[in-house]
Amino acid sequence: MPKLIDLAGKQFGRWLVLARADNRGGRTMWRCQCDCDGKERIVYGTHLRRGNTRSCGCFNREQIAARAFKHGHARAGQHTRAYRGWRTMLQRCRDPRNPYYGGREPTPVTVCERWLIFVNYYADTGDPPPGKTLDRIDSWGNYEPGNWKWSTHSEQVRNQRRHKPKPYRSKLEDIQAYTASLARAASA
Repeated sequence: MPKLIDLAGKQFGRWLVLARADNRGGRTMWRCQCDCDGKERIVYGTHLRRGNTRSCGCFNREQIAARAFKHGHARAGQHTRAYRGWRTMLQRCRDPRNPYYGGREPTPVTVCERWLIFVNYYADTGDPPPGKTLDRIDSWGNYEPGNWKWSTHSEQVRNQRRHKPKPYRSKLEDIQAYTASLARAASA
């Protein structure tokens, strides 16, 4: 039988080994205390030595929270005005299901590479002033650092693209009359 390795007083990740506990299934167990708030748990000795356990679970929770927190503007159900404006801009330029999608226009509106990441967009624009949203200075240009301003709704209406009127669209009766005249001409 291998000699027991005394782990009492040693630190493994956030675990401080306090004392030996009763064996479970022939395996050596240790009573440990976590650095986070003093929680005590019984832990397998092999798990401590191999690094399979580092804490009571606090380390994993902190890692998950750190990965989920990028900029603080998109917490669950609490999106800031700046974040909502950025998402709206991306949807308008990239999502064909969006009613204001600009990809169908003769010269589609795009977003520069830098602004595809919210942190960069926010560094360039900051928080929108009350009552104003992001607008392009040149309505034929793209969303990019040199082509934006904060505008009110009425200012944005005046800065819209002016499109040529659509060509005349025939009514069903006109099309049917035309096909009937073609049929008469062909039979004559």
